[in-house]
Amino acid sequence: MAVAVKTSPDARSSGSLASPATLSLIGVLYLLGCLVIVFKLIPWLWWSVWEGLGWGSAQFVGGSLLLLVCLAAGVGLLWLGARLLGPDPPVGVRAGVFVGFAGLFVVALLTRWVSLWLEYWSYHDGSIEPRIGAIVTGIAGGLFLAIWIRLFTWPWMRNFVLRLEQGGWFHANWYKSNQGLKVRRGTIVGLLLLTGAGI
Repeated sequence: MAVAVKTSPDARSSGSLASPATLSLIGVLYLLGCLVIVFKLIPWLWWSVWEGLGWGSAQFVGGSLLLLVCLAAGVGLLWLGARLLGPDPPVGVRAGVFVGFAGLFVVALLTRWVSLWLEYWSYHDGSIEPRIGAIVTGIAGGLFLAIWIRLFTWPWMRNFVLRLEQGGWFHANWYKSNQGLKVRRGTIVGLLLLTGAGI
């Protein structure tokens, strides 16, 4: 007698430990590329063309149009990323991209912290040369990045990412809509208030 067994998300994604982590790291690289395109490449090209056309005195109009172009490009790149991810990505990839990007942000902050100390010792203290400080900063950043990538590919991190995604934070569909809806809304309102206050 055949018995229908519902496939759980854990069972569907347990084929390879590295697959969701690898896809998440690719997603982080895609997200970084999108940020570079929207916040660096498009403004640089925009102002080059704007100045070349002789419209340099209309900075406000140019900035307003640039904001619309960057917004459209960001939405388009996010749509493209969702299409590349596919309709049914492996469980944990969406949360993995978030956790990977957050970890990369922490790596950047730690590297900046090291660089501030080395800058102080180079220019104010004079105890080390600036070139050596730059080399040590690069080594520290590479070391932090290697540690984060190693931590990110460990099985316990995969389990954490799976639990995080199963909480329903990274999907557009309703997840336990009668439980936690007010908490999620309150969290978003709190984050918006903190951001608006400049904290």
